[in-house]
Amino acid sequence: MIAHALLLLLAAPPPLACPAGAVHRGAAPPEAFEEWCEAKDDAGRPRREGPSRRYYDDGGLWVEERWRAGKRDGPFVEWHRNGRKAREGAFTADARDGRFTTWFESGTVEEESEWRAGVPHGRFVSYWPTGKRRSEGRHCGGAQCGGGGRTTRRGGSSAPWTTGSSRSRPRRAAAAAEGRPPSDFRGWRAWFCGARSAAARQVPVPARAPGGTPVAASEGPMLAGLTLALLLTAPPEPGDARAELDACAERIEELKARRRAGELAERELERLLVRAQELAHELERTRAELPASPPPTPSPEELRERADAARDEADRLSGEIALLDVRIGDARRMAAADSDPAVARAVLGTAVPAQGSAARLRELQLRRALLAQRRAAAEDAAARLEAEARAADTDR
Repeated sequence: MIAHALLLLLAAPPPLACPAGAVHRGAAPPEAFEEWCEAKDDAGRPRREGPSRRYYDDGGLWVEERWRAGKRDGPFVEWHRNGRKAREGAFTADARDGRFTTWFESGTVEEESEWRAGVPHGRFVSYWPTGKRRSEGRHCGGAQCGGGGRTTRRGGSSAPWTTGSSRSRPRRAAAAAEGRPPSDFRGWRAWFCGARSAAARQVPVPARAPGGTPVAASEGPMLAGLTLALLLTAPPEPGDARAELDACAERIEELKARRRAGELAERELERLLVRAQELAHELERTRAELPASPPPTPSPEELRERADAARDEADRLSGEIALLDVRIGDARRMAAADSDPAVARAVLGTAVPAQGSAARLRELQLRRALLAQRRAAAEDAAARLEAEARAADTDR
């Protein structure tokens, strides 16, 4: 136990090296849980200048970063409680800049992304907890641009995509082949606008004689044109509201990206948010008036995607349980050290309360039992969804 305490002391980070003109504030554990360097601006007000550190309640290092003129500027590193890196990157004037990397608690890379002036800009890649690539693509000024692709949890590659959801594209293609509107908003709007454009193309433009005098058209096309005009001036149908809501949502995302880039878009964004709320209320009223329709039967592919998601959740919970087992082992050793306060002070950096170790151990064991229940439920859901997918394949 004493050797463990010495290892903890040797692993402590070195003292903060404050720049000239800055003074050290705060303290490292056990006295406090944050320390930083502080200087004064031209008006005599205190602000952070130089390195700073934040610590977990158990004394482990949490965040290490640098400041300039009161703003984060320079390298940034965040650690998990188990001592492995959680995030690493850099800031410029309090905005992310350059490459940012995120890790799972197991140490496997979770995501790599490029940033510029606080918005995503450049290539990004995400990974499954197993280390296999999950998705990749590019951002341009905060918005997704260019091509990309995803990889399923089992290692298979999905169809490449440019923007939008890759899951909705096969459903849109199937709907187009069957001549029915898609179920997702974006595909529905494309179908709806295409249907209107086709109807508009069927309205003939009156021909003109060489002198410019209009030539009378036949009665049939005239009636078609009048019918279309009446349809366009009629009160909006639920489909119209849904299509307009979809268009509003796309425009709102564009305006948000422009606002993150520093452009002025507040007025139009406010107006669109109000209009989107009105359309949502209109759709809710319409839905309440319509008879309830039976929920659509999910396809085998969708059932397998849900099963994969349930297995991912089970894997994530297994990782949390493994880390919790390590902490439970430490808590048991601390509980055994209660009889020797000197050893407990050397290990924890502070005296252990009378009920501290035992209560902490019970809390960790309770958390582990809850996580094990959630993992079992996720595994059962994955097995059930796989069985439903096989049954759906048989019905086909």
